[in-house]
Amino acid sequence: MKRLILITLVMCIGMTLSAQQKGDLYLSGIMSASAGKQIFQLDDEEDLGLDSQPMQASFGIGTELGLFIKDNFKLGFALSMPFSSAPYDYEDGEWLKIKSIGFGFNPNISYYVKLTNNLYYTPEIGVSLEAGTIKEPLRGGEKHIDGYFGWQVYLSFLAFEFKVSDTFSLGAGVGSLGYASLKELQCDITTGQFSFSLNNASLSARFYLPNRK
Repeated sequence: MKRLILITLVMCIGMTLSAQQKGDLYLSGIMSASAGKQIFQLDDEEDLGLDSQPMQASFGIGTELGLFIKDNFKLGFALSMPFSSAPYDYEDGEWLKIKSIGFGFNPNISYYVKLTNNLYYTPEIGVSLEAGTIKEPLRGGEKHIDGYFGWQVYLSFLAFEFKVSDTFSLGAGVGSLGYASLKELQCDITTGQFSFSLNNASLSARFYLPNRK
């Protein structure tokens, strides 16, 4: 029995240590999306209910450079372009939506745990910095346009990578935990909130460069 436990421990350690190696480098294309609904009271106290409301949605595309600074530890630098749309008011039978477009920079670090020969569990911790423009239609046909700056600290706890070959892999992630802050520049309004979400997902294609060490 003791021998069996020892063999199992050695196998588990071997699976962890035989993951990605120091010096490995990849370039990646990333696509992310999230969606959801929220019931809220309008200014005129009219509650139209969840079924009548459009989705709050966000979508992003980007690229990332990943470098393994130690065996199993990846340091990443990502650039992204996020888009979002969220309903906030209702007028003359039509929902008014706040829309934004931005540009983001995201340094992050991941730890790779080998689950099978080709599958890795890759939880990620990172910081996201983002700036862009918010467009808010107002009642009466007017529009308010403002710039914004925001940051977020996050943990992506359900992330995986599947190695298709030595030079190509697919990544996928669902769910995150974090804190985000956003400041509207002209209005000088800052908001912040903690979040725990399972309705966001990301997909990536990673191209590994030859390791010349």
